[in-house]
Amino acid sequence: MNREHQKILTSNLVQLTNDMVIDDVLIAHLENNDILTESMAEEIMVKKVKATRNRELVTLLKKRGPAEAFTVFLDGLVSTKQYHLARLLDREAAEAKIAQHKAHGPQQCTSSGDLKQLDKKMEGASISEPLEESTTKDVKLNDETKEITYLTEETFQNKANGDEDIYGNASFPKGRAIIINNVEFKTLPTRYGSNVDCKTLEKLFSDLGYDVMVYKDLTKQIIFH
Repeated sequence: MNREHQKILTSNLVQLTNDMVIDDVLIAHLENNDILTESMAEEIMVKKVKATRNRELVTLLKKRGPAEAFTVFLDGLVSTKQYHLARLLDREAAEAKIAQHKAHGPQQCTSSGDLKQLDKKMEGASISEPLEESTTKDVKLNDETKEITYLTEETFQNKANGDEDIYGNASFPKGRAIIINNVEFKTLPTRYGSNVDCKTLEKLFSDLGYDVMVYKDLTKQIIFH
């Protein structure tokens, strides 16, 4: 594992310690790809406390020699449906690659292929890429098929210029975006990964020019007040 990937695992150790779920599927995936030996897997699984087990895996991963150890680990997180952790690590790896190559001019830096496949699974649609022409596709969302039109930037601009239902917004801030991030519940499981999603949304709307306000763990009474 290269140094940048080691740094990413170290900087996200708290998140991995708290959120990661190590099961037989993840361990088998790492063993089958020669990232962990059988003795290493046993050493991890013998730990009774979740946090200790998670820290042990991260420590071992950082010491593993194969350059693809990080990518295999991401693939394992995807296979075990720990999407929020996979996205978090993959995004930081992409940002590190951009910073690394900045001195050599602009270069395209994309997420790993496994995460692209994850996007397809989660969204039921093609990965967002520059379109050569506008297309209409049937996409299955929540067991219901919907017709979605993908527009090129040029087509969108032309449509916006002649459509009364679409208007420009050149003000700053463009408006206020309110994010309610409920993580802990009295009668429902904790929403692990919700904080990562919240930070992603906060950055998105901030970058779009909105004044973002974040509220955490609000009751129904407060939300509807």
